[in-house]
Amino acid sequence: MTYVHVTYDLLLVVVRSVRSLLIVSCIKRRRYRHCVRMFRSTTSNFDKLLDKATSNLRLEPDWPAILQICDLIRQGDVQPKYALAAIKKKLYNANPHIAMFGLQVLESCVKHCGNPIHDEIGTKQYMEQLRDLVKSTSHDDVKNKVLELIQAWAYAFRNSPKYRAVQENISGSPNLQQVVPEDDVDPELARYLNRSYWEQRQSEEAQQHEKQLHHVSDRNGSRVDSPLSQQPSAPMSSTTPSNKLQHRHENGETDTEMEEFVATLKMQVEIFVNRMKSNSSRGRSIANDSSVQTLFMNITAMHSRLLKHIQQQDDSRVYYEELQDKLAQVKDARAALDALREEYREKLRRQAEEAERIRQMQMAHKLEIMRKKKQEYLQYQRQLALQKIQEQER
Repeated sequence: MTYVHVTYDLLLVVVRSVRSLLIVSCIKRRRYRHCVRMFRSTTSNFDKLLDKATSNLRLEPDWPAILQICDLIRQGDVQPKYALAAIKKKLYNANPHIAMFGLQVLESCVKHCGNPIHDEIGTKQYMEQLRDLVKSTSHDDVKNKVLELIQAWAYAFRNSPKYRAVQENISGSPNLQQVVPEDDVDPELARYLNRSYWEQRQSEEAQQHEKQLHHVSDRNGSRVDSPLSQQPSAPMSSTTPSNKLQHRHENGETDTEMEEFVATLKMQVEIFVNRMKSNSSRGRSIANDSSVQTLFMNITAMHSRLLKHIQQQDDSRVYYEELQDKLAQVKDARAALDALREEYREKLRRQAEEAERIRQMQMAHKLEIMRKKKQEYLQYQRQLALQKIQEQER
């Protein structure tokens, strides 16, 4: 009878322990299901944004949706592997517009999402997928865009051994090298980023300016009495279109025509002033001096062109001030976006800490219950041992 009673108590303790373990397991399972639901909601939001950004009804890229996609990947709400798999489906779509928008999303993710995306696209497997896309697609725009991205990534990762597969994708495929467009690299941009080119150009301009000043100083006295038939009697029309001049200024090139005009005008004014001083000191009449009259006519003719250049400079100043204001707005927007991202990360951290604290409290409560049950069980065993000793003494 005593043996049956002890066995029953042991079974009761085991059942209670198993029940406690089941309770803990249920808590963990609920947390897992909650995480799964959160992941599914995040991925569904990502899928909606991707469908919106790659819709074939759009005429231009949806940049707000693309930036939201980049934010989801950067914050860790969506795994890079899942994101690239979803984008891959868009790339292989039969509609070329969807494929082009998918490539735009992929390019933005590579530019803005950092190493998590770089680690995924910098693999040999992903490069082979892009190579297969180039071979299988029948749309030239999609093919050229893929090749452009591959070349840009190969140039960007040329010094990273970790992403050597991107460089090997081009160097190891002769067929791919043949179909790569040759004009995908902007020569003006490459020249703009070439520091040695600008240092050499600056030194050449300094030497040319010194020679020009020396030439003007040498001709300052000799041209006083010489006829000025070579000087234009009317405003010279610019042979370069205004859009070309603006394009040259945007690329950092100097306007040699304007420099020549300024130097010529300065020289004309200096000669005119010297001639006036000479006539004044000698007591000659200005009305009888043909050189002064010719200089005056030339300066008057060049005055209209000078006003035109002044207006162009004012327009350029207003244009660049507007660009500066836009850059300041972009900088402020970026700072606000970074603040929102930091606030969101802080919110996620607090939620994780609160969930961890609740889990620790629940585990501590369950451990306390199990300790009490263990003490009760040990006390019960002690009582059984005392009863056995008493029975043996009898």
